[in-house]
Amino acid sequence: MKKLLITLVLLGSVLFGKAQVPTNITNGTWQSAVLRADGATSVEGVESYCMKVTCNNEEFIVIKFKNTNNYKVAVEWTDAIYYNGNWNPSTGTKKIYVDANSESIGDCNGNIKLKLGVNSIISFPAGLGHYSTMGLTVKQ
Repeated sequence: MKKLLITLVLLGSVLFGKAQVPTNITNGTWQSAVLRADGATSVEGVESYCMKVTCNNEEFIVIKFKNTNNYKVAVEWTDAIYYNGNWNPSTGTKKIYVDANSESIGDCNGNIKLKLGVNSIISFPAGLGHYSTMGLTVKQ
């Protein structure tokens, strides 16, 4: 019994530790954006994704929110970059509305709130940071 308990504790620690270590921002591929310290990628029926893109020779992180609820929601957050073991939040919050069962997707020419200059929060070597929507709140 003691061995089983120790094994479960170690397995939980490994899984929890992995959830807290984000992956690097990827060019051209949507990836889940970490929303909380426990690694959650969905809050109140809203999923968050990010992707690194190049717009007019400048790198940006674009954001996608997917509302899986059957009602419109207000999504409010603060952009943040994880680099060198620390979260670096931007100043101020952003807010958008996402219709029921739909997505709001950032791109080079779209909603400015869903696009963030790669080095606008902190300068980091290419590909070595992770984007997150800190303090994400979802309200009906």
